[in-house]
Amino acid sequence: MKGGIVEANKQINERRAHKRLSVKKRILVLVGQKTTGALYHVVDISKVGLAFRYLGEQELANNVSELSILLNDNIWLEKVPIKTTSDIHFNIDNISMRRRGLQFDSLTSAQKSQLEEFMQRVDT
Repeated sequence: MKGGIVEANKQINERRAHKRLSVKKRILVLVGQKTTGALYHVVDISKVGLAFRYLGEQELANNVSELSILLNDNIWLEKVPIKTTSDIHFNIDNISMRRRGLQFDSLTSAQKSQLEEFMQRVDT
Protein backbone atom coordinates (compact mmCIF):
# COMPACT_ATOMS: atom_id res chain seq x y z
CA MET A 1 0.00 0.00 0.00
CA LYS A 2 2.91 2.35 0.63
CA GLY A 3 3.62 2.44 -3.12
CA GLY A 4 0.13 3.86 -3.68
CA ILE A 5 0.77 6.64 -1.17
CA VAL A 6 4.08 7.52 -2.83
CA GLU A 7 2.41 7.67 -6.25
CA ALA A 8 -0.46 9.84 -4.91
CA ASN A 9 2.01 12.22 -3.26
CA LYS A 10 4.01 12.43 -6.51
CA GLN A 11 0.87 13.43 -8.44
CA ILE A 12 -0.01 16.07 -5.82
CA ASN A 13 3.53 17.50 -5.91
CA GLU A 14 3.45 17.76 -9.70
CA ARG A 15 0.34 19.99 -9.47
CA ARG A 16 1.77 22.36 -6.87
CA ALA A 17 2.87 25.86 -7.81
CA HIS A 18 4.99 26.26 -4.63
CA LYS A 19 7.67 23.89 -3.42
CA ARG A 20 6.79 22.10 -0.19
CA LEU A 21 9.45 21.13 2.29
CA SER A 22 9.20 17.64 3.72
CA VAL A 23 9.41 18.00 7.46
CA LYS A 24 12.34 16.28 9.15
CA LYS A 25 12.21 18.14 12.46
CA ARG A 26 9.48 17.92 15.08
CA ILE A 27 6.92 20.42 13.81
CA LEU A 28 3.40 20.39 15.18
CA VAL A 29 0.23 22.33 14.59
CA LEU A 30 -2.10 23.25 17.42
CA VAL A 31 -5.68 23.21 16.21
CA GLY A 32 -7.96 24.98 18.68
CA GLN A 33 -7.19 26.75 21.94
CA LYS A 34 -3.94 26.24 23.88
CA THR A 35 -5.72 24.45 26.72
CA THR A 36 -8.31 22.48 24.76
CA GLY A 37 -6.77 22.09 21.29
CA ALA A 38 -5.17 19.07 19.67
CA LEU A 39 -1.60 18.70 18.38
CA TYR A 40 -0.83 17.07 15.02
CA HIS A 41 2.44 16.24 13.20
CA VAL A 42 3.19 18.37 10.14
CA VAL A 43 4.07 16.32 7.06
CA ASP A 44 5.13 19.16 4.75
CA ILE A 45 4.97 22.95 4.55
CA SER A 46 5.29 25.72 1.96
CA LYS A 47 4.81 29.46 1.96
CA VAL A 48 1.15 28.98 0.98
CA GLY A 49 0.11 26.01 3.13
CA LEU A 50 0.91 22.83 4.99
CA ALA A 51 -0.29 19.28 5.54
CA PHE A 52 -0.56 17.32 8.76
CA ARG A 53 -1.51 13.76 9.59
CA TYR A 54 -3.78 12.31 12.21
CA LEU A 55 -5.12 8.93 13.26
CA GLY A 56 -8.56 7.59 12.48
CA GLU A 57 -11.03 7.13 9.69
CA GLN A 58 -13.25 10.07 10.63
CA GLU A 59 -12.47 13.48 9.17
CA LEU A 60 -11.86 16.36 11.57
CA ALA A 61 -14.48 19.10 11.67
CA ASN A 62 -14.00 21.79 9.00
CA ASN A 63 -14.97 24.67 11.28
CA VAL A 64 -11.36 25.48 12.26
CA SER A 65 -10.24 28.77 10.74
CA GLU A 66 -6.84 29.24 12.41
CA LEU A 67 -4.03 27.32 14.04
CA SER A 68 -0.62 27.75 15.66
CA ILE A 69 2.63 26.24 14.37
CA LEU A 70 5.12 24.85 16.89
CA LEU A 71 8.79 23.99 16.49
CA ASN A 72 10.43 21.92 19.23
CA ASP A 73 7.29 22.39 21.38
CA ASN A 74 7.54 26.22 21.25
CA ILE A 75 4.90 28.27 19.44
CA TRP A 76 6.46 29.89 16.38
CA LEU A 77 3.41 31.36 14.65
CA GLU A 78 0.08 31.98 16.36
CA LYS A 79 -3.40 32.49 14.98
CA VAL A 80 -2.49 31.58 11.41
CA PRO A 81 -5.65 31.84 9.28
CA ILE A 82 -6.28 28.69 7.21
CA LYS A 83 -8.68 26.98 4.83
CA THR A 84 -8.92 23.22 4.40
CA THR A 85 -8.09 22.11 0.85
CA SER A 86 -8.09 18.33 1.28
CA ASP A 87 -8.53 15.53 3.80
CA ILE A 88 -7.51 12.10 2.54
CA HIS A 89 -7.88 8.72 4.25
CA PHE A 90 -5.14 6.05 3.93
CA ASN A 91 -3.77 3.02 5.79
CA ILE A 92 -0.19 2.24 6.76
CA ASP A 93 0.41 -1.22 8.19
CA ASN A 94 -3.33 -1.55 9.00
CA ILE A 95 -3.35 1.77 10.87
CA SER A 96 -6.08 4.10 9.69
CA MET A 97 -4.76 7.63 9.12
CA ARG A 98 -5.74 10.87 7.43
CA ARG A 99 -3.76 13.69 5.82
CA ARG A 100 -5.27 17.17 5.91
CA GLY A 101 -4.06 19.82 3.47
CA LEU A 102 -4.41 23.46 4.49
CA GLN A 103 -3.96 26.74 2.67
CA PHE A 104 -2.83 29.83 4.57
CA ASP A 105 -5.50 32.52 4.23
CA SER A 106 -4.82 36.28 4.36
CA LEU A 107 -1.54 36.27 6.30
CA THR A 108 -0.38 39.58 7.74
CA SER A 109 3.00 40.97 6.69
CA ALA A 110 4.42 39.94 10.07
CA GLN A 111 3.09 36.38 9.66
CA LYS A 112 4.57 36.15 6.15
CA SER A 113 7.98 37.21 7.49
CA GLN A 114 7.74 34.76 10.39
CA LEU A 115 6.75 31.98 7.99
CA GLU A 116 9.72 32.70 5.68
CA GLU A 117 12.10 32.65 8.65
CA PHE A 118 10.45 29.46 9.92
CA MET A 119 10.88 27.73 6.55
CA GLN A 120 14.55 28.70 6.39
CA ARG A 121 15.06 27.25 9.85
CA VAL A 122 13.36 23.93 9.07
CA ASP A 123 15.04 23.60 5.65
CA THR A 124 18.50 23.32 7.22
